[in-house]
Amino acid sequence: MKYAIFALFAVVAVPAMFVLAQSNRRYLGWLLALATFLTMVTNSTRIHFISMEDYRGPDRGFEVTLTDLIFLAVFPLVASKRGVKWFPYNSLPLLGYGLCCFIATLKAPVPIYAWFTFYKLLKLYFVYWVAANSFRAGLTMEHMAHAYLGIGTWMTFLALKQKYLFGMYRIKGPFDHSNTIPMYVILVLPVLYLWASCNPRLPRWKSLWGIAASLGLMFAVLATQSRAGLVLCGLSLLMVVGLSNLRFPSRRVRLLTLAIMTLAFLGGLKALGTIINRFETAPEESEMARTEFNIAADLMAKDNFFGVGLNSFSYVLTTEERYNGHIKVMANEEQAGVAHHIYRLTAAEMGYPGLVFFVLVWAGFWIRPLWVGRQGRGLPATLLLGFPIGFQALYLIGFLEWAFRLTPVIYLYTIQAGVASALADEVASGAPRLRKSLRSARSLAGKPNKTASP
Repeated sequence: MKYAIFALFAVVAVPAMFVLAQSNRRYLGWLLALATFLTMVTNSTRIHFISMEDYRGPDRGFEVTLTDLIFLAVFPLVASKRGVKWFPYNSLPLLGYGLCCFIATLKAPVPIYAWFTFYKLLKLYFVYWVAANSFRAGLTMEHMAHAYLGIGTWMTFLALKQKYLFGMYRIKGPFDHSNTIPMYVILVLPVLYLWASCNPRLPRWKSLWGIAASLGLMFAVLATQSRAGLVLCGLSLLMVVGLSNLRFPSRRVRLLTLAIMTLAFLGGLKALGTIINRFETAPEESEMARTEFNIAADLMAKDNFFGVGLNSFSYVLTTEERYNGHIKVMANEEQAGVAHHIYRLTAAEMGYPGLVFFVLVWAGFWIRPLWVGRQGRGLPATLLLGFPIGFQALYLIGFLEWAFRLTPVIYLYTIQAGVASALADEVASGAPRLRKSLRSARSLAGKPNKTASP
């Protein structure tokens, strides 16, 4: 039944969305905002073809999501716009990363597992390409801000329901595991807060709604009891609060800052016992299991120049004694899981060349919005600075988690990277003095592109 409903949606809704977007540029923007919001509910709305749910790797089938269908519907309109960038920012490192992924796919001991992930990565580049060119077709930051507002509101609702109605000790929101929430939330929270606090044209009720949704996202992280997530999301919130005061000093911003600091202090005081207990009673077995898996990942990367195969860590760790002989904590499990370290996991599956390009891609998406946003002025440049704040927190959590590879997180990150690239073009094109420095920023992470005209 689920496949039939999804097929009907694809056959009927995709052409309908194309016609709708073609009729008015605003509708295209709202469709892309909807696609962004739907990354949050991917787990309950996607379908898998050739599903292998028993496998413990990140990807277990050829996955299709509602976000994919919406991006497919608007692609012809975006591609037909004048001045489209066929090779958007960061394409050169992305090409290198893609080649490493392809080699790692060919090396995989079970090819179908690797093709699951390679197919997903091709879709993600398509999503990035559309997002990076979307401002030319009608998308604006107002559309995206409303998507973030929807995410913050729904996540807050789920967090309150699961915490106080269901009594869950560690909420999981719309995801399969609690630890996914911080990695997802941190991509939204900085930009949402800056939009709500620094936009002088925003009605007061909507500004307060945005601030409440931002605090709700922070509450959701707190309710997961994730130690790293709590620290990094808290620091990110402090950074954007400080940034709002530097960029838009006003009585309104100062009052918001005072209110947030007061609420954060009172909320932290109330939850202090739970937080301390979480830090003190964290099971040693969890840390030992992480260490054992990381040792295995290091061995795989050392033994295999191009890795053991894309999406193959779990299979290789399960089947090869060379890599599982030291495992003690999880020795009784029938099938091994995944290393809780995105960088080691990448090196294990794709080798050190893959890791190098992976880091270059991430660095490129962090450098450009930071570079352009720092030198720009006004609300767009300030919003642009929210993206690298979220990215850097995600990168740091990656030393403790692999959840970046999960569909909701990696899709939202990809959309954010594309939107940040498009917004950086807009900010730079409106400020000629930025163009020289923009070329320098591009040279750090990819082949230079000419700055688009407004």
